[in-house]
Amino acid sequence: MTSNDIVRVRGRGPADEPTYFYLWYYGVVEYNAEKNHEPRKEFFVVQKSHYSIKDMTDKPVIELLDFGNMALYQAVDIQDQ
Repeated sequence: MTSNDIVRVRGRGPADEPTYFYLWYYGVVEYNAEKNHEPRKEFFVVQKSHYSIKDMTDKPVIELLDFGNMALYQAVDIQDQ
């Protein structure tokens, strides 16, 4: 990940806190929208018992991980296809 990448999380209750903790723990820099940089990659963390990827984005995505109640997706840049 780079400082231009975005991680979007949607969950209920304790789903968000572990994600934010591990991003902090591994030194992932918080995205700053004020930089006016286009994100290189956009990731979505979905708590499957409450949401689907369609609740978070209309963009085309690829599934990177499906584990228990969590799924991780990456937005696909149509120009890269």
